[in-house]
Amino acid sequence: MGKNKESFVNKNYILMIIINTLYTAAMGFATTHLTVHGTTELGMSMTLFGTIASAYSVLCLVMRPISGNLVSRMNPKLIMIVSLGVATLSYLAFAISGNIPLFIMARIIQGIGFGMVGTCLPALVAKSVPRARYSQALGIYMTIPMITGIITPTIIVAAKDALGYSFVCVIAAICAVVAIVCTMLLKFDKVKENENTESIKKEKKKFKLKEAIAIEAWPVVLANIFCGICFTAIMMNLLVFDEKIGLGVFAVWMSLYNGCNMFTRALGGIVADKIGSKKTLLICMLCLAAGLAIFAFTESYVLWLAAAVIYALGHGGFQAPMISACVSCVEQDRAGVATGTMYMGADFGAIIAGTIVGILVDNLGYHNMYAVAMGCAVAAFVVLLAFFHPKETEENMESVKEAV
Repeated sequence: MGKNKESFVNKNYILMIIINTLYTAAMGFATTHLTVHGTTELGMSMTLFGTIASAYSVLCLVMRPISGNLVSRMNPKLIMIVSLGVATLSYLAFAISGNIPLFIMARIIQGIGFGMVGTCLPALVAKSVPRARYSQALGIYMTIPMITGIITPTIIVAAKDALGYSFVCVIAAICAVVAIVCTMLLKFDKVKENENTESIKKEKKKFKLKEAIAIEAWPVVLANIFCGICFTAIMMNLLVFDEKIGLGVFAVWMSLYNGCNMFTRALGGIVADKIGSKKTLLICMLCLAAGLAIFAFTESYVLWLAAAVIYALGHGGFQAPMISACVSCVEQDRAGVATGTMYMGADFGAIIAGTIVGILVDNLGYHNMYAVAMGCAVAAFVVLLAFFHPKETEENMESVKEAV
């Protein structure tokens, strides 16, 4: 009984929340004015800037399996420190990026760092909390930085206006350095860490695909790609669509959507711990489809606002269960690989979604584009329903009993 009530709130978990909050703040300071700096201050064309952004996404995609494998096989704290160190270097590079070549170099370093950190963070959360409480812990962990993010944009804009882009990038680097210090304070089970190290020393294993990619999680990854197309359909086109039909709802829509997202990530994690990741994801996919259906078939101010809430429930709600679902497909010691694989889906979706959505708008119009996006949400639902089966390890079965 005592084990059933085991809390996921511990020193490591609190440190992970602090690290994530600091890293999120660092990203905000460094990237809020990235487009303005690149195009306006450095004179880049949007084509060049977009090409660099695509290269950045490709680098993230490449780094996911590499960092996931390293986290699963080596000292996770060390990998996290190195990852944050690379991120810090990128922010300092942005601070001195007074010309296009330096900007490109900084963006490349950032892609490497972001790909590594994004994989390490959830994997370290998995190592910090009981497996049965992972979804809930991850949901709350994701929510805290969003709450602090309410005030940071104002601070970032004011700092940039007063002191310049280089200054805010230095602040980003400072945030990352503090995150490194917090990472050094993490303490994991030394026995497990030693086992990982010993297994590497004993065996000079040939490379295996499963060490880099959690193939078992392919249904979740495919669903995540579909979700990426849905997200791009909303964020890339909603303002233009709103202006085209003269509805004037976008500003209110975004405020309502962002407000809901403060709670939906934690809610998704809590629900997943109660009914399981698969059921939670299926509900979220239906919410995505319902929200997109409103854009596909209506031009109602009130219904569009309702779509903000419905879509936020789906998009925010699936974040923690999606990661948890990937982790549930593999053994505990491959959590880092599973997390990296899930984010590979997100990165791949980001690479292809913009082009796909743009082609749909140009050839079919906005309403039909949103209808196709709705179909993507339905496709994600079908894939998860038919093909996603969490791996029933002894630890997973124990987790189910604990949840009950």
